[in-house]
Amino acid sequence: MTFWQRYLQLLWGSLILLSYLLFSYNVFSGWWYSGIGTVLVVFFAFLLWRQYFLFRIGLKMNAVILLTALFLMLILTAGGYGLMKSIANRNGVMIQYADYRNFIHDLFYTLNEEMILGAILLGQVRRRVKKLHPVAVSVLVAILFAFVHYLFYRWIFNDRGILTWLTLISLIMVGVLRNNLILTTGHVGFSWAFHASWMAVMFGTYHYHTGNLEALLEYERFNLYLGSPITFMIITVLAILSFILFGSKQKPAKLTVKP
Repeated sequence: MTFWQRYLQLLWGSLILLSYLLFSYNVFSGWWYSGIGTVLVVFFAFLLWRQYFLFRIGLKMNAVILLTALFLMLILTAGGYGLMKSIANRNGVMIQYADYRNFIHDLFYTLNEEMILGAILLGQVRRRVKKLHPVAVSVLVAILFAFVHYLFYRWIFNDRGILTWLTLISLIMVGVLRNNLILTTGHVGFSWAFHASWMAVMFGTYHYHTGNLEALLEYERFNLYLGSPITFMIITVLAILSFILFGSKQKPAKLTVKP
């Protein structure tokens, strides 16, 4: 590989990461920016990997898988709302519809996370550390996933705060579930369905205390819902089931294709 080819690889890879960071979390306070981020990530991924880019970002799926993922997303959204509504009621919190644009933003920003922190990161770790068992890869990336959330909410995001230890453990379980689904299927369709459905309720709606009508900050929502023991138990069971599904596969699906 020539110096110029290495330079272009570094350039496109950096632009993928920059597109994700700048156009996923309402940095410019526009609900459509996460969609722009998705387009940019896909575009720079194409420039980097060419005909293999859909494999690398986890979007290599047929119409049946996509429709199944969307249907699953609807079911999980209803289930997530029921769970969060129950937790909110016990803690004096109301959940109210806010704006359809919030849902659009959540759809794309979660897809960006699935591509970057899911498919690309998992694929890179598996390519670089071939001796590491896929289960270890899943757990390692899940821990990183939780740490990134802690880091962003502690020092970077506008709504800064400290995530509780139970919230962080729940996030690790969420990461394990997501990683196992991606490693098993080779795409982000089903993991995106889980992620987007949860965020559609937690971030796509308005949450406020019934006593003083004060809105919950983002990190407070994480601590309230993901820090709930019932949520932790449900996510842990799903993570264990994903390990069973993962182990039933003789060979994990490939996330990387050599050019």
